[in-house]
This record gives sequence, C-alpha cells and structure tokens, in this order.
Amino acid sequence: MPDADESLQIADRTSVLLAEFTSLRSEIAARSAAQTTLINIDLTVCGAIAGLALSQRIAVTVLLLIPFLSGCCAMLYLDHAAQIDNIASYIDTDIRASLTQLLGDEKLLAWESANRDKRTHRTPLLIRFGIPMLFLFVVGPLALCVGLTAVLGTWWEWTALIAALIVQAIVCAMWLSLFRRWSAP
Repeated sequence: MPDADESLQIADRTSVLLAEFTSLRSEIAARSAAQTTLINIDLTVCGAIAGLALSQRIAVTVLLLIPFLSGCCAMLYLDHAAQIDNIASYIDTDIRASLTQLLGDEKLLAWESANRDKRTHRTPLLIRFGIPMLFLFVVGPLALCVGLTAVLGTWWEWTALIAALIVQAIVCAMWLSLFRRWSAP
C-alpha cells in the first residue's frame, strides 16, 4: 500500500493526466466543429457561385473557382482529420497507458482504442468517410471541370483548369493517405 507521499504523487499525476485529456478532447471537439464549418463554407460558396453562373450574372468560367475552393476546404478538412487521429492516438497510447499504470484499471479511457478497432474495417470506413468526402470535395468539382472543357477558350482558362485538376489530385492523394492509415490493422 502506498504511503501518504506516494498517494499524493499519484493523485497529482492523475490530475495532470486528466487535465491533459480534457484539453485534448476539447481540441478534438474544436477541430470537429471546424470540419463542419468547412463543409458549410464549401457548400454555401460553391452553391452561390454556381447559382450566379447559371443565372448568367457572372461568366461561366468563374465556375473554375469551385474546384479550387473545394480543394482548399478538403485539404483543411483532411488536415483536421489527421490531427484528430493523432490526438486520439496520443490519448490512447500515452495518457491512457499512464493512467492505467498509475491506477491499475485497464478499462480507463478505453473509448479511443475501441473506436479505432471498429473504424479499421474498410467497408464501414469507406461508407462513413470515403465516399461522402470524395463526392463533396472531388467528384462534383471534377465533373464540373469536365463540363467546363466545352466552354473554355483562352489559354488562361485552360491553365486555370489544369491548376484546378492539380489541386484535386493533391486532395485525392491526401485522402488516400489518410484512408490507408486508418484502414491499416
């Protein structure tokens, strides 16, 4: 049985670990909220640009902004997803391990590892994360790029289209990297 000094040290270390856990969970919540905001920005601005172009209030070539905007929103969204994953891994491997060692209870803070175990199956992961994000940030903008090839005429429009395709390729590479990381055993 630990003496009074050891008990105080255990209590202090436990308090610090729980404070760090709380702080990191708050950061996860903030990043998750930022992801929702990015989706809202993407949908709102892309919808406004498309609406203005379809109503012929702006040139159709302004639609080339959509793949850039969606690409930038996607990159930020995926960066948040990667950081959320990093934080969750740290909580699971470091904070949880330290608390388990200090308090001798394996069931403490087990959510992260339980969630990771459930998340690593490819089909549910593809349905929850892969397909919706690809449609939102990639498929729609790429379809738009293909459709715009019929109206592009000047060299700068074609250059903008190629740049938009490069941005979309970067998004696909980021998505594939995250998907592989998450679906690894």
